[in-house]
Amino acid sequence: MMMCLHICRGSFFIAKTLSTLPVEVIQVVLFSTIIYWMFGYQADAGKYFIFVTLMVLFALASETIGYICAIVTKDSKNGVALITVLMVVLMSFSGYLVRNVPVFFRCVQPSNGQ
Repeated sequence: MMMCLHICRGSFFIAKTLSTLPVEVIQVVLFSTIIYWMFGYQADAGKYFIFVTLMVLFALASETIGYICAIVTKDSKNGVALITVLMVVLMSFSGYLVRNVPVFFRCVQPSNGQ
């Protein structure tokens, strides 16, 4: 019974991600295109495509974190609590809030891309 539950959750994650991927990519590309020119960034094709690619990857990674929290917990209240704690930890060590990370938390810092 537990094996089926894990397989069902994994297959749900894969199916949901693959089925919504085209729509989400189109939405993020449209949003990124508007924002890129609205903010007045440099009119360079290479920089534009790097910006759009990073925005698409960020959106997909954020959605994946949300799906994982939904799959791990059975109750929506616990899922919201888990994602809140996770996002606070990730934001704390991203470099925006804390510049000098204590020695005992240095293992968390590489997970934020630094």
